[in-house]
Amino acid sequence: MNSLRAVWGLRIGLSAATAALILVGASLNASGRVGWAAALAGLAGLIALAAGVVYRTWRVSVPAGAGALVMTLLIAQFNPRQGDLLLQLAGLMVLGAGGATARIAYRRFTDTIERQSRELERKSRAFLAATSEVDAAPPEDLAALTSNIARQVGADFACCYLATADQHEFVPQTPGVGVEGLHPLAVTRRANGAGPLLAAVESGTTFSAVGNGALKELFNHLPEDVRIVDVVAVPLPIGDRVGGFILLGSHRARFSEDDRRLATTLTIRAGSQLASAHAVALSQKESARYAVMNELVKEASGKTMQEALEVVLERGKEVIRYDAGQAVLFQPDNPVDEPLLRVRNGETVLRNAVTEEQRTFSGLRLETHAVTVNEALTPIRGKTGVIGAERHRRA
Repeated sequence: MNSLRAVWGLRIGLSAATAALILVGASLNASGRVGWAAALAGLAGLIALAAGVVYRTWRVSVPAGAGALVMTLLIAQFNPRQGDLLLQLAGLMVLGAGGATARIAYRRFTDTIERQSRELERKSRAFLAATSEVDAAPPEDLAALTSNIARQVGADFACCYLATADQHEFVPQTPGVGVEGLHPLAVTRRANGAGPLLAAVESGTTFSAVGNGALKELFNHLPEDVRIVDVVAVPLPIGDRVGGFILLGSHRARFSEDDRRLATTLTIRAGSQLASAHAVALSQKESARYAVMNELVKEASGKTMQEALEVVLERGKEVIRYDAGQAVLFQPDNPVDEPLLRVRNGETVLRNAVTEEQRTFSGLRLETHAVTVNEALTPIRGKTGVIGAERHRRA
């Protein structure tokens, strides 16, 4: 409150000083003059006032002031009823000071208007972000979510990084906003982060830094003509974990505290939308899985064991994608290989990157489909325990 009063007092004081200087200067400049001399003196006074207004541009203000001085001297030379020349010259100087004071008051006034306009714009963006949806695009449209956050915050470039399924890396989601020519790379996750940016993201806090060096963790090389003023990385919470982060950057000016808070709010809301969309997708998949299982039970009813297994293998592709599958029933006296022995003991065996030299159990020839494949051996359970195995294979 006191600072606001001081600002208003300064504005009023500058305005009053400007008016007083112009009034006194005009009075002194016109003293002792009548007729044509007073008119020319008024013109000289206007030139002196203009010289004071443009005092920061000395190439204009100095010649203008000199012109007003020369005109005043000429008027004194040819005016038969000339007053006190020193007072008239003092009037020109006071008018110049009044012009300079008017310029200062005007600049302070316009700066205040521009600052308040920027603050109003930031508050308007924050209000719209808090009271409207993150974006009308579907939650899975990461490009639209990233573009919306960048637009609301006023970032020149933005990119969304998401964690991989194994949680080992953060991978950039192209195309991003304004990152053409920057070539963002996937970064490996570590317990405490490889650097300050990733460490802040892993801890769930917003990272902010200045200059091109802030991006050295995410880019191997930045073009020489790229100048980064400010960078903000906001963690993207998906459920109860950090599922990625939003990278925002500016080429022009630093982000304010309001900008960082707004980016955090929008990113948290985007993460909530992604988590909701993921939960809905899982629920739909689970419902589809149960629907297929119910249909399988109905179709297998009244069939022999072998016919029922064939139905399961054929319809199972609707639930789990695989290229080939087989079913085998264990015989009490027949020996089995070590992977099937583990299945016989009730264990599900996953064999990744099976090569041509290794035996496969799912009936898919390696040299025909792929160099390496993945194979899953799952137990078939009956009333007496494990009675067989299903063997699925995916190239």
